[in-house]
Amino acid sequence: VNSALTRGYDMSFSIRQEWKSTTHDRTYNKYFKFLIIIFKKFMYIIYHVFRRIKNMKTAARFLAIILVVAMALPLSACGEKVEVMEYNGHVITSEMYSYILSENKSYILSQYNYTDSPEIWNSAYSDDVTVGEWLVSQVNDYCRTLLVCKDLATKNGISLSEESVTALEKLNADLIEAYGGKGKWNVYLASFGINVDIFNEYMEMCYLMNDVYDALVSDGTISCEDQEIYEYFKDYY
Repeated sequence: VNSALTRGYDMSFSIRQEWKSTTHDRTYNKYFKFLIIIFKKFMYIIYHVFRRIKNMKTAARFLAIILVVAMALPLSACGEKVEVMEYNGHVITSEMYSYILSENKSYILSQYNYTDSPEIWNSAYSDDVTVGEWLVSQVNDYCRTLLVCKDLATKNGISLSEESVTALEKLNADLIEAYGGKGKWNVYLASFGINVDIFNEYMEMCYLMNDVYDALVSDGTISCEDQEIYEYFKDYY
């Protein structure tokens, strides 16, 4: 990717061999340790309170309150999003990045009929680059392109075309049907650490990229101040 597409990005996000963010891991490890401490304190309080409660209705109400509070804690902990890339206020979170990386990883494995293993990703792609490093660089370039397109769309007042909206709705309907219902589709997405909203946000960015390309290169209805970015889309998109 031309250097113009790398300006303004925070690339501090790192990928380990297991395709997880070290920043993301540290964040959640911190919360899990915190939750364990809170849980132990809850159990200590519950034990001593229940020793003193003789009325079963009162005990049941107290237990219900404890359960509600306990369930709210992990939900609030998981709500924090880690920004992987940022460009002029547009961001890609760690959840979305992880899904994009997993999607591309699965595509490579299926295309070449590979079995997922460390040997595949540590093997040489070129003299100084492993297959895993090459894949991460491709995903980084793609994410940069998504953000640049979103920025161009914002600056030029471009929203999803009717064709793109229809295609996205059809995609969602087809996926729900293919996975046997909304529940199973949500379970599948959850295995990647995302939900339907994050998936739709990602797909909207993909469709928006097509609309921006049409307006910038095919139709010429918008212009780009950075000639290097324009040449990139003209030559490589």
